[in-house]
Amino acid sequence: MSESDVIQTIVRNPMILRQRLGPAIHALKTALGSDENVVKILKKPGRYKFNCAANYVIPNVELLQKYCGISSETIQKHIVRHPNSFILKTDLLRDALIKVELKLGIPGHSPMFLYGVNFLRFGEKNIKDKCEVFKSFGWTQSDIMKLIRLNPMCFTSSESRIKERLGYLMNQMGYKPNYLAMQPILFMCRIEKRLLPRHRVLEILKEKGLIRMDYLLSSAVSCSESVFLKRFVLPFEEVHDVYAQLIGSTLDSLNVGRSKSQS
Repeated sequence: MSESDVIQTIVRNPMILRQRLGPAIHALKTALGSDENVVKILKKPGRYKFNCAANYVIPNVELLQKYCGISSETIQKHIVRHPNSFILKTDLLRDALIKVELKLGIPGHSPMFLYGVNFLRFGEKNIKDKCEVFKSFGWTQSDIMKLIRLNPMCFTSSESRIKERLGYLMNQMGYKPNYLAMQPILFMCRIEKRLLPRHRVLEILKEKGLIRMDYLLSSAVSCSESVFLKRFVLPFEEVHDVYAQLIGSTLDSLNVGRSKSQS
């Protein structure tokens, strides 16, 4: 760790100085494969039980590999992103894996399986309260479970954020629960920065007959910014002003994008 890394670590988590770090760092390096990944965890704000890391992180990685056949690289990424979901007693992690399959219906081979482990950390009351928000918009439990199985991370937002998103998608855009349950991407993008600007662009292009009427918003928001500009904005002067205004950009910056895409 550099001097600045050490300072950031202590500022974000002063209690780390009271923990026995040597065995934990050795175990984390063995499990995560690099000093860089260990430093990322140490620098994260929050309280981590490093005694658990020393004793359980290596057995936990082995459990994940045996239970669901996930590659070491994927496991490492998830541990770095959500350490508390995986730095715990191995018996508790095994119980969580079973719940992800039985309660959430996410099979071990699914790319969403480890996200399901993190989802369970929110606690039953938290999850239940968020389910009630969906139900207040007419969602059934079956609709909710479909969404969770496709991407449990849709539930990471606060209740107020979920209400805002459902209000926009259902009340303003007219989508129904059974459709939204199959489109988790619409819950992962920011309304102001992605959903609203791209919806408006598609709306204008459809009105003018410049793209197919059945082109889906979910497909448009899945595109990277550069791809969306190239396909839906730069070729059509009709949407330049609108899109630039909605994303808080300028026509000049769009023209820069045009030049790069043509070069």
